[in-house]
Amino acid sequence: AAVFQIIRDDAAYQKQIELNRTERLHALSVSSHMAIKAFDKHAEFAERYMGEVKETIRILWSEGTTENAYTQSRKLTDIRVEYAVWIAKETNQRFRPFEKALRTIGLNEKQASKRPAGNEFREKLLDESSRLWHDILEVEQEIDSESDTQVALEIGHSDVLDKIQELVGINELTSLRLSAMKEANQAR
Repeated sequence: AAVFQIIRDDAAYQKQIELNRTERLHALSVSSHMAIKAFDKHAEFAERYMGEVKETIRILWSEGTTENAYTQSRKLTDIRVEYAVWIAKETNQRFRPFEKALRTIGLNEKQASKRPAGNEFREKLLDESSRLWHDILEVEQEIDSESDTQVALEIGHSDVLDKIQELVGINELTSLRLSAMKEANQAR
């Protein structure tokens, strides 16, 4: 019986050591100066980027497919590059398809404006711009293939919002806040 007690006590002790280590790592990861600074930068980036996304959506709704989409793409890229040191490479990459779609619309519109009406290449450029406009604004259109559906999911404006929310961990923060509130109410 004494051997069993020693083994059980040792297992409890090892479990407590691991729990303490995990708590220390967690505390360090969320309360260190760099962790706080990184979160603040994520929030700054999210606010600036989404502000520019909203302006981009407003422009696309009011002007349709426009050369101004290129300018908006540059503004978004500039914001992303400015915060690149604070954002993981994988996360940074996830915003590029949206920016590329805007850039393509702007460049296509510029090229199309230099060609006469009825020109086959002009029509191809305008068709591509229109498809991308629909995808970004998430406007229903007939989709020819599954690959077009995947592109629409990568560049739709609500997908950009999802990526921003994921970056700042808003879903996790909301869940933690609700859990803490629930726990505090139960303790009363």
